[in-house]
Amino acid sequence: GLRLRRPDGTQLAIVWSAGEPTTVGVKGVTQAWDLMGNPTHVGERVALGENPIYLMGGRVSIRP
Repeated sequence: GLRLRRPDGTQLAIVWSAGEPTTVGVKGVTQAWDLMGNPTHVGERVALGENPIYLMGGRVSIRP
């Protein structure tokens, strides 16, 4: 994945799985989009596959 800090201080994390599909825990996410820019719901865990998911929030935390 990739993590960027925007000029307003929020974080943008771009996450995907390069191998087998998996799930990861996330915190601090206020908005999420799929590859096509469609809003997607993200709870405490998110399923990752080969297509990236874009996660934005004040302090995005990602854990196994």
